[in-house]
Amino acid sequence: MLLDVPSELADGVGAVEKVYDNRHYLRRHPLPPGCVHTLTKDTPMPRAPFQILVVPFRHVGDQLEFAVLRREDMNVWQAVAGGGEDNETPEQAALREATEELGLDHPTPLYPLQTTASVPARFFADRIHWPAGTYVVPEYSFAIDLTGIEAAISHEHTALEWRDYDTAHEVLRFDSNRTALSELHERLLAIDLPHPVKSDRP
Repeated sequence: MLLDVPSELADGVGAVEKVYDNRHYLRRHPLPPGCVHTLTKDTPMPRAPFQILVVPFRHVGDQLEFAVLRREDMNVWQAVAGGGEDNETPEQAALREATEELGLDHPTPLYPLQTTASVPARFFADRIHWPAGTYVVPEYSFAIDLTGIEAAISHEHTALEWRDYDTAHEVLRFDSNRTALSELHERLLAIDLPHPVKSDRP
């Protein structure tokens, strides 16, 4: 499954060329189609050729709620998303991204999901550093339990909202996000979460 993009950006329709100057942002996020980036000596080590997705959830009494975040640069709702840094594994990247983007200050259970997707490599500035013939990169999905935990948004998002399954599914922009959410919802109803990822954090 290929990760879809907003129709107004797909194939460059309605998009304008833009140079992204924030190197830290670039190493963790794909460039929207139609955007360009100029590399300099100050550009950090390239991101790893994979993407991660983390769906936050919580129990509120007998109800299940899921967090959606509105992305600042594209104004779309999504789960936590990003890429690996240096030699991180997908699990390590997911833990770090969730910690950074949700403002977490202590270890929180993270669960691997079966949902995977493929993202076109052309959306990433760091593609030039990847092996020749890399046309798509895998996206690995996880879930994080924020029951009783206060979450806060980073500068990469303008809002975080807790929603029930139906309304969360409705607002999520990307197919892979909706698929991961659906899997997580089924697992929670069946009380069938996998073993959590082991954290290296103290």
